Amino acid sequence: MLLGLLTILTGHVLTDYLLQRKYLGKYKKRSIKGLVLHTLSWTLSISPGLIILKNFNICIFIFLLLSHFMIDWCKNKLFPLRHGLCTPVNIIDQFLHLVSIALTFIIF
Repeated sequence: MLLGLLTILTGHVLTDYLLQRKYLGKYKKRSIKGLVLHTLSWTLSISPGLIILKNFNICIFIFLLLSHFMIDWCKNKLFPLRHGLCTPVNIIDQFLHLVSIALTFIIF
């Protein structure tokens, strides 16, 4: 179980922070294609952890893809300026992403 959770957390940190530092972070704010690319890479990066935890199917994949897209799209539209790691906007954003992952264990 720990390996699965660490895999999910690692995938999340890699795609929601490290890969967005420059190009992808700017691209997802300017373009729906960039946001789709980001959400797809995020969903693919946490999927191995869900597979390890035996909590993965196409419905979960689509749910996570759409929820991450909607959370980030709303954040970009409501708060278009760049935010630091510890700002309320970013903390709420990350909380909602973690809730969406947790919901896959409850709903599916």
